[in-house]
Amino acid sequence: MNSPRDLAELEARAKAGDAQAQYIMSALLSKQGRKLDSREWLRRAVAQGHPDALFTQGTNVLQGLDGPRDIVRAEQMLRDAAAKGSQAARRPLALMAALGALSKPDWLKAIDLIIEAALADHSAALRELGLLIEMAAPNDPRAAFALLQAARGGDGLAAFAIIRRSMTSPTGATQEEIVKWTEGLRRNNHPLAHYLMAASAEGGELASVTLDRNELLGLLREPPGVRVPIRHEVSESPHVLRIDQLLTAEECEYVIGIALRHLRPSMVTNPATGQSMRMPDRSSSTASLAPLYQDLIVHCINLRLAAAAKLPHENGEMLSILRYDVGQEYT
Repeated sequence: MNSPRDLAELEARAKAGDAQAQYIMSALLSKQGRKLDSREWLRRAVAQGHPDALFTQGTNVLQGLDGPRDIVRAEQMLRDAAAKGSQAARRPLALMAALGALSKPDWLKAIDLIIEAALADHSAALRELGLLIEMAAPNDPRAAFALLQAARGGDGLAAFAIIRRSMTSPTGATQEEIVKWTEGLRRNNHPLAHYLMAASAEGGELASVTLDRNELLGLLREPPGVRVPIRHEVSESPHVLRIDQLLTAEECEYVIGIALRHLRPSMVTNPATGQSMRMPDRSSSTASLAPLYQDLIVHCINLRLAAAAKLPHENGEMLSILRYDVGQEYT
């Protein structure tokens, strides 16, 4: 597709009304920084009802990239995309339903959307489903099965989870797959890849399981994992409580992984202007998981944190992750 001839043929198909070619043209031009031309081809693909174009434009509208943020319009575009076969569109729709973005929170609607996308072999939805199953029923073999299918579909977060699991229990992954995924994580500079480098993990056999929609709806009829371990009082004055194992190791690793692409230099607030600014005193990186960057796993973790604080979920800020490389600090 990089040769001039291929690009010329693609553009000719796009001009002739080929919606798929228009969508690809939009993506290529976006990578080249030609934003206006990219948006025009995307607009044309959307006008023809191309499902991936509708999904992309819906997320753009949700973020306010092409004008004022419009949740109502974004949801309609995402619903249109899902109706035309976009499984990716079901994931933001699921989160919007769980959060109650436009109406009362509807967990059953949210989980049904994720299950539907997962059963259609959408990798990110399979990964999401697998971790939700683990939250609801630790060590359920369906969790490993869903994660393995997601990893085989190219999902890096699922691949990390499978490699870590394979160190202690069967996952069904082959040794060749584990080596390939480990090398991929290393190339992509996953901050926890060094934990995997020294491992000689073996996938092992995995019991035969199936993902049944009705059984999964029964298992996940309520948000899973919204439970708080025992609080330990550390001090009466000041009042300090400690909660051990509030998140599992796998959940912590997942939050680290999902935050990676959103990390930006940490900022401080200028006391005179109120504006955010860089300061050498704070050299870490920060990722704040806005709703569009979340999924139902992060949502359930947020519910658990709210329960731990004994405050309504809607009172919380966005979950933020700080990363300190060697030598970085906040003095």
